[in-house]
Amino acid sequence: MDTLHTHGNDYSLQLLGPPDDSDYDSNGNKALRISVLPHEFAGNAKAHPIVARLLPRDRQGSGHIFEVSPQLGCIIGCKFCSHSPGKEDLHGNLTPEQVVDQIRILEKEAMQRDFQINPYKINFTDGGELLLNPHCPDILAEVSRHLRRKIKISTVLPDLPITRRNLDTTFDFMKNYEPGISWQISLASTNEQGRQEQRRGSSVPLYSMEKIRDLCERIKQAYEGTRRATLTFTLTDNSDCDPREIIDVLPPDLVQPRLHPFKENRTGQRTMPTEKIEELRQAFGQAGYRNTAVDSLDETEALELTKG
Repeated sequence: MDTLHTHGNDYSLQLLGPPDDSDYDSNGNKALRISVLPHEFAGNAKAHPIVARLLPRDRQGSGHIFEVSPQLGCIIGCKFCSHSPGKEDLHGNLTPEQVVDQIRILEKEAMQRDFQINPYKINFTDGGELLLNPHCPDILAEVSRHLRRKIKISTVLPDLPITRRNLDTTFDFMKNYEPGISWQISLASTNEQGRQEQRRGSSVPLYSMEKIRDLCERIKQAYEGTRRATLTFTLTDNSDCDPREIIDVLPPDLVQPRLHPFKENRTGQRTMPTEKIEELRQAFGQAGYRNTAVDSLDETEALELTKG
């Protein structure tokens, strides 16, 4: 993918319409969502808008999370992604400036709306794969210079050489980054074949369970056993998710499961019923996975409202 170049404006990205500052939860906490594009792609029907969000950390309003996108579009097109663009859309790598400008625009728009911003974390959990962007090391450096906070990297782990290079440089960055980096691996299925089939028409292979284990071991060692990777499962009514399939390769001392109800969309898939999700949570607990997190459907819908 090509790098998307910028023009000499105040920001390297153009804001597409007014930001959305909808209610995020029943406690009155607000979320802020912006849609942006590099100037040269504004108005191009094949350019899927880049989304960035400012979200409350919790219902007590104890902090804010900046969610930013490292890419324009995504070449993988996971089935569980509720707003993944199609193969015909434009794809590209954002520059460090364009990633930081997502935070800068959010900050500016939030202040204009009298948000009391208390930055807590920066999430690369949306809008492409940070590990596929060749600017990954510089993006982490620039983002941390602008806002030195915890960072979360979410990934499906594409099995490509650039992923391995970016993992190496990211672990080097982690050594001297005191706020720390947390890792969220979108597993989608506990079945090896089911995981590979999550790609929507893409030929990009994903890390095998064995390679994921190696990465989780590396994460645990980097933090001397104090942190584990999170495995997320976005659950549809036909999700293949059974902790017994992964416990030998991804045991409880290495990973922390997180169950996320699928937000129904144009793909026609349905979310897993609440009672079945609870049964699955209990199954993870019985298998030895401690404190399996479950996102409620209300929280999922609130988050999806900010995504559009």
